[in-house]
Amino acid sequence: MQEFQPNTQQQYQNNTQQEFQPNTQQQYPPNTSQLSPPNIQQPYPQTPSQQGRQQYQYHFTEKQMHRYFLKPSRMYTWLVILGAILLFLIITSGSFMGAASTPFLVLGLALLAIGGIPLFIHYTQRPSSEQYERWVAERSQSLYGIAIQRLHILDETLCTSIVEVQGAISSVVQLAKKFPEKETVVRRLPNGLRHYSINMCTYIFLVQNKIGIYSGYINAFSQQERFEDADNYYYKDIVGVSTSGPIYIIGDGYPDQQRQGFFVRINNGDVVGTDYATKVMLRHGGSRVQIDGVDDVVAALLKDLRDHSMSHTDAITNSKNL
Repeated sequence: MQEFQPNTQQQYQNNTQQEFQPNTQQQYPPNTSQLSPPNIQQPYPQTPSQQGRQQYQYHFTEKQMHRYFLKPSRMYTWLVILGAILLFLIITSGSFMGAASTPFLVLGLALLAIGGIPLFIHYTQRPSSEQYERWVAERSQSLYGIAIQRLHILDETLCTSIVEVQGAISSVVQLAKKFPEKETVVRRLPNGLRHYSINMCTYIFLVQNKIGIYSGYINAFSQQERFEDADNYYYKDIVGVSTSGPIYIIGDGYPDQQRQGFFVRINNGDVVGTDYATKVMLRHGGSRVQIDGVDDVVAALLKDLRDHSMSHTDAITNSKNL
């Protein structure tokens, strides 16, 4: 762990945890009556009526999502195998059995139907990998506007920085405890990437006197609910920005891609982020210029936190000299 001092320069290493230590004096908004102290809320579900009507191109039921992530029962496969073996034996020895083979023929066909029809439905009535990615992307787009409302951001152009983190929640992350274990499922793709049944999108708004953090979760197995966190913190509450491994680098004929963890640590022990980030981006409020990639965003975010701490220290020094 590397200590972060406001008045010193640091090199930011890949896959290392980097500490941010602001000044020890209390930092409060100029008008505390207009900004309440940080309020740590538990996530709460929203009904479809609260979410509002969204027009989506891709629609898949929860049963179809289960088929995408979970394998069919092996019983169906064995039924198909037994039916095929029985039919093969009847065909090869049918001339010797004569009419006595009819019941066995019916039994073989029945076994094929009982096992084959569910398998056919399982592999045809479900989304493809590309369709699932688009399904998640469509439902992530509306979360930015919801984040603005939940965090009471009056003018996003006045934000020092806005960080967007998209990714998934695996069973090894503490955040997954908000959901039943059976709903946290991962599917490994042929190209080495992963799809998760629970996806998240986090927005971090650095405003003048506070930091607003919103996290929205998209659960493929429970589409009638959407859980979210919307918390406001003071700058002194942010104690670290971390990256984590393992790092997933895709190659061998596929486009080079990288998946890495991204976390923001709070002084109350909470951790915001994901261990499998598919997108990490930072842009300054009112600017179209953006920074992409976990390592570059971590460096830029720590710089913004350091600059805020230094400006706050200078303001306190100047006020004492008056």
